[in-house]
Amino acid sequence: MVVQSKYFNGSSIVFYSQKNFVGEGTIKKIERKDPEIVWSQYKNMIFLNEKDYEAYVNISPISKQKRKSKTINVYHLKSLNKFKKPIDCNYKITSAGQYISKEEYQTIKMNL
Repeated sequence: MVVQSKYFNGSSIVFYSQKNFVGEGTIKKIERKDPEIVWSQYKNMIFLNEKDYEAYVNISPISKQKRKSKTINVYHLKSLNKFKKPIDCNYKITSAGQYISKEEYQTIKMNL
């Protein structure tokens, strides 16, 4: 199933770690799948261990409430690029991420 959202194929994703932007990638494809299928297909590519993954798919990292949706988004990425040096992040970002405008993205790119 393809996801209809503000993110789409060709959108950029900026990665952050410890209050810094550290890299970027481009969305190649977005799917919506059952979490058990996602784990069985992609467990070697997911940055969480199984216990943390189970917690993430069952409890919202934003509201801390039980998730209502029985499916999760899977983002297939291409053109991954690690920045040569981290860029300070002036945003409050949750573990679920943060949407930024094209202008904000361009500001990050200018700091490379």
